Amino acid sequence: MIMATKQSEQIMRSWKRIRKYLESIKDSRDPLSIHKFRLEIKKIEALLFLVRSCEPDKKHRFDIKHTRKVFLYLGKIRTSMLNLNLAETYNLKNPSFFYSEQLKLEARLKIFQTYEAEYFSRIRKELEMLATKLPRIDTNLINKVYLRHYQKTVRLFRNSIQEEKLHKSRKKIKFLLYTSHLLSRKANQALEQELMHLDHLQELIGQWHDIVVLLELINSTGTKYTEMERELRKNLQQKFEAIKAFSSSLVPS
Repeated sequence: MIMATKQSEQIMRSWKRIRKYLESIKDSRDPLSIHKFRLEIKKIEALLFLVRSCEPDKKHRFDIKHTRKVFLYLGKIRTSMLNLNLAETYNLKNPSFFYSEQLKLEARLKIFQTYEAEYFSRIRKELEMLATKLPRIDTNLINKVYLRHYQKTVRLFRNSIQEEKLHKSRKKIKFLLYTSHLLSRKANQALEQELMHLDHLQELIGQWHDIVVLLELINSTGTKYTEMERELRKNLQQKFEAIKAFSSSLVPS
């Protein structure tokens, strides 16, 4: 049986890490801490989605709206940081772009630092409340619901790979990876190889998406980089073909 206390412990362990990341963001503007903070929230949301999937009739309502707002806001800060880093790495020479992006970043960081204590307090309260509200769910039910999501995800990639939906489809894989620890030991071991394959697939999609982001950034700077763009689009197509080939090898459990 997956007990409420075990799920609560997961939430509170996440909170301890989140607290450390928030302090690091305030003190050092560390982009890695922003990434790790957002990853913790994604794992919590994956857990909540699984709980709702196990008990759809109960219509569980888990209020983490303030946590979600901070998640989205830090996402904007991280995007500005990544854009500036990519522009510098690939020597995208557009002074007005750099100036505009730097202004947005500084303004957002200033707002975050101003309200960090309030964010900290609200997130703590929401997660502590959440830890008390998670229901007990039978492990067999978790196994059953998880397997259904796994099979649906595998069919999605085997039958209908659409380039414009790849990034969104990747989130379905991450849901499976973020919640696999809630399976029984036997179920987890049975899916171990398949989950390793899915992890590799989401890494391929991540590499594909990195190229998409870079191409969009080049376009947004308003500068032409014909040779670079041509090479990037070639790499993008190669990544997509690799994703299709690997997806066809996935095996429904």
